[in-house]
Amino acid sequence: MQRRGVLRILFASAEALPWVKQGGLGDVLGALPRELFALGHEVATVLPLYAAIDREDAGLELLATIHVRFQGVDFPTRIYAAPYPRSECRALFIENQYYFERQGVYQDAATGQPWPDDHERWFFFQVALLELVRQTDMNPDLIVCADWQTAMLPALLRIRHQEDRHLQRTRSVLALHNMGYQGVLPAEHITSLGLPRELLFPLSPFEFYGQLNCLKAGISFADEVVTVSPSYAKEICTQELGHGLDGVLRHHGDRVQGILNGIDVEEWNPATDPWLDEHFSAAHLGRKAGNRPRLLSSFGLDGNYTGPILAMVTRLTGQKGMNILAGCVDRLLTRDLRLLILGSGEPQFEKFLRDVATAHPERMAVRIGYDEALAHLTYAGADFFLMPSRYEPCGLSQMYAMRYGTLPIVHATGGLKDTVTGFLDDADHATGFSFTDYNAEALLESVDTALSAWRNARAMRRLQKNAMKQDFSWEHSAKRYEDLFFQVRDHSRWGE
Repeated sequence: MQRRGVLRILFASAEALPWVKQGGLGDVLGALPRELFALGHEVATVLPLYAAIDREDAGLELLATIHVRFQGVDFPTRIYAAPYPRSECRALFIENQYYFERQGVYQDAATGQPWPDDHERWFFFQVALLELVRQTDMNPDLIVCADWQTAMLPALLRIRHQEDRHLQRTRSVLALHNMGYQGVLPAEHITSLGLPRELLFPLSPFEFYGQLNCLKAGISFADEVVTVSPSYAKEICTQELGHGLDGVLRHHGDRVQGILNGIDVEEWNPATDPWLDEHFSAAHLGRKAGNRPRLLSSFGLDGNYTGPILAMVTRLTGQKGMNILAGCVDRLLTRDLRLLILGSGEPQFEKFLRDVATAHPERMAVRIGYDEALAHLTYAGADFFLMPSRYEPCGLSQMYAMRYGTLPIVHATGGLKDTVTGFLDDADHATGFSFTDYNAEALLESVDTALSAWRNARAMRRLQKNAMKQDFSWEHSAKRYEDLFFQVRDHSRWGE
């Protein structure tokens, strides 16, 4: 096969493992750049240098000092570099103590609210990233942006840097991880980027009901738009899940596609996972039960319980299905099962779940917060993993669960639909359980179907082995991204 050359790719993101993670975006940017680097490409990821990143532990080294002019002020800006774990692929960190030396990535950790100057933080980051490219002669073929925090980069490339020799041939790809967050701002904020207010006229690429919509601008100017599963790429073009931008996405539909995320199969491996009491595999499934006693006791429940364990590791938000869970949780707990929930989120859901657990102390336990070790143990020790998301762009938790032989129970939407084969759809090849109607009754019926399967040891074992045989490694997804990036490099939508 003829080699198509080496791609020079720059990822722009608010998060990436192992340095900072708030959600699935951190997982993706912790893996995809490294996989593309392994395929022989020149790849780097650019991140803000947050206060929470320990420079010594991360092995940061000063790479360059650049000058960034932003809102009429010259910022001498230091750029640091560090290698990815198990790779020579690099992450680059943009330092600005005023904007990023704070506790919290997307919001003030003390108040739980977005920063009042949040738009300035992300606008500075994007301007600084382009100055980094200009002043260090990086000459990337592509800049891959992630969500609204970096979605103005395609517009800046086309408007401010169209004649810039450092950037005029650089293509852009906008990756959509969650359409629910769009960066809708007062119209006058566009001038913070050095763009004239006149660009925000009715029905312009920037305008959204009289305000600036960063995600709309990214969709409108990017060479390609990619999201994190094929089903979600179709769903966001509908009124129900387009969050007001479905018309824009349909207009640009020939440039919108979905590529399923992968997972790190070295980190998530039940045969070697250091946080487990008992290692196991599809060939030695009986050992999986050795993780049950400590899992139950870690949640404060009786470690000798031998019935089915239903678990969640999730953000406690409406998007993740907390509303319909609330509509059936009391009836759910009349079944012979134990319900374990690890997560944090909206205060009303945290309080509700705590109250239910207090009322049913022998059947349900909730741990508010996130604990990596306990998360791994939960995936390993539970029998079923509940993900009743209203919408789910991709979802990684169901893939982790299947890797550990824990059968997902999901609402058939987005990436959940693409990754989980429901028992009622194809019993022989099923990898979990799914329901189509988004309501409490459908959720409860799906749980009852799962419990019926649990009572049939042979059927349960077959389902677990089906789930564990699924290949969700990044290898396949990275090659699809590689094909997409070659296509964008060689055929710009702007005719260059």
